[in-house]
Amino acid sequence: MELSGTDKKSIFLKKPKLMYIGVYRHSHGGWMNKLHCHDFCEIMLVKSGSGKFRVNDETYPFQKGDMIVCNPRVMHNEFFDDGVSADIMFLGIARVLIEGYPSGALLKDAEFRLVNTGAFYDRVMGYCDQLLWENELKPAYFSVISDSLLKILVSFVLRLTSRRAEEIFESKRTYTEVKEFLDNNFTTIDTIDNVCRSLYINKYYLTHLFKDTLGIPPLKYLIKKRVSLAKKLLAETDKPIGDVAKACGYVDVAYFCRVFKNVEGTTPLAYRRLSRGNAPEPDSERKD
Repeated sequence: MELSGTDKKSIFLKKPKLMYIGVYRHSHGGWMNKLHCHDFCEIMLVKSGSGKFRVNDETYPFQKGDMIVCNPRVMHNEFFDDGVSADIMFLGIARVLIEGYPSGALLKDAEFRLVNTGAFYDRVMGYCDQLLWENELKPAYFSVISDSLLKILVSFVLRLTSRRAEEIFESKRTYTEVKEFLDNNFTTIDTIDNVCRSLYINKYYLTHLFKDTLGIPPLKYLIKKRVSLAKKLLAETDKPIGDVAKACGYVDVAYFCRVFKNVEGTTPLAYRRLSRGNAPEPDSERKD
């Protein structure tokens, strides 16, 4: 169905009904809910953290910014690994009847869909938060406002899920390929431009793909990986700061110290002392 031009008439053949809305807050301990389904559509929007979604004996990881949309009577469950926390907004929506879609369905070519909201995250979450507030406090005219907010949210779902499955798969495959390349080569990569040349990927596309999927650009991810390795080496070995810098891909030790301090708020030598329970010496940074 072509969505452009739908402002000329409503796509809603019935007014959708909100069955429930709320936030599930999971903290640290491993947890799995029972396999279940609903007689209505369900939307899950990940506000923070990560977890896994299981449907049709397949498991799909999710993270902040992801939206999971389920049609009615789709058996599914969510679970979280030990040590992982997450906040997830849940909405149940009944009486869904949209022009060009099967009766009761938010998806017309799949039972469920996991998509990343990307640049729409703040707007979608803002509408969800407002809808939750209206239904919890029930101020004057809350039902009128709630009906409008629900239609807006459903419209965003249609916008985000109207991309062809092939396009979504290609984006996920590209992101996975680049992330694996960075994970395997982060200590030897000179610039993101070289990564793009090696993988034949447009830099602008790569930056937006990473920000939409992971929340940070590829350069910040690269720095994060390097600093993480540096912290491990500083805490677990007696390597001189210069050797730690080289092991993490930095030739210039002074630049490495600046990057480390910018990320961690302290110098490498001070971090080493703190990690071993010693008070940091404020005078100098050893670069041997």
